[in-house]
Amino acid sequence: MKELTKLKEEYDFKFDLMTKNLEDVTKDIPKENEIQELKNKELLLKEELNSKVTEMKLEFDTFKHVIKCYQIYFDCHIYLEEPNYVIFEFEKRQKKDVKSEYFVKLKQSLCDGKEYFELVDLHKKLSCHKNDLAKKLQDTKDVAGLLVFVRNQYKLLMEKN
Repeated sequence: MKELTKLKEEYDFKFDLMTKNLEDVTKDIPKENEIQELKNKELLLKEELNSKVTEMKLEFDTFKHVIKCYQIYFDCHIYLEEPNYVIFEFEKRQKKDVKSEYFVKLKQSLCDGKEYFELVDLHKKLSCHKNDLAKKLQDTKDVAGLLVFVRNQYKLLMEKN
């Protein structure tokens, strides 16, 4: 009988020790309701981000007008491109009522501020590198003027957000 009591005590001791170790190990594991709370927070943050992007898109969709740069008219379209670029498109016109010859597409990153240039000839459907941009526009002043405009718009956007 003493042996049985001793075995039981030993068993109880080991069982208590194992239970304590198990509690120590599992205390850092998040509970089901904590996991659900984190998922809900993540969903809310995603919705908030999406609504901000939508607001910015609406804001930029309304910003479409003709700007005049060194006697050349440009239709200017500004919009956001997912995930993090602002696109400035300039359609070149010799006069206000004449159809576009081509447009310049300037892509500005919201993350690092880097600029990406593309010029698309509407007749030939060709793109060119930024070094050819000035040649295509015939005058470096045009490019400089557009870049100043883009950089100013970009600064305004970054200050707003």
